Amino acid sequence: TPWKGHQVLLEALAQMPGIELELAGGSFPNDADYVAALHRRAEQADLRGRVRFLGHVDPLSTMRGWDVAVSPSTSPEAGPISMLEAMSLGVPVVGTAHGGTSEILAGGAGLLVEPGDVEALVVALGRALTDTQFRHRSFEAGRRFIAEHHDLSRTLPIMLAALLAP
Repeated sequence: TPWKGHQVLLEALAQMPGIELELAGGSFPNDADYVAALHRRAEQADLRGRVRFLGHVDPLSTMRGWDVAVSPSTSPEAGPISMLEAMSLGVPVVGTAHGGTSEILAGGAGLLVEPGDVEALVVALGRALTDTQFRHRSFEAGRRFIAEHHDLSRTLPIMLAALLAP
């Protein structure tokens, strides 16, 4: 869907020769024109052969092969599950500085860029792909965030207590 920011990501990728992109997930029926436009953009000379539309896939097995996960949403998301999944696997994350993404990445688990800022996304992706120290720090921070905030052995008892409280 357009607010997920795929167009921004494709424009950033166009400035990064040699980098390939996998877009995972499906689309809403009303977004057929948008998806067709993404496919047309991906076939232009500067991107041809570097973008794969995977459709629905098993997220964890797919993400294990990624060097970076990107959430370039142009509108705020409450809590992008794909980012949490990537962080649980130690995959560095680049996301946009709004909504739940800001909270999730605030502790150093990833890099934040302004929504719609292609140039900032290029810089962040370049760093996420090449800065070994950042990759190590984001791995540690991401795993720590998941353990502290999304480990079922900790969060489920808290949720049950809240639900069963008088």
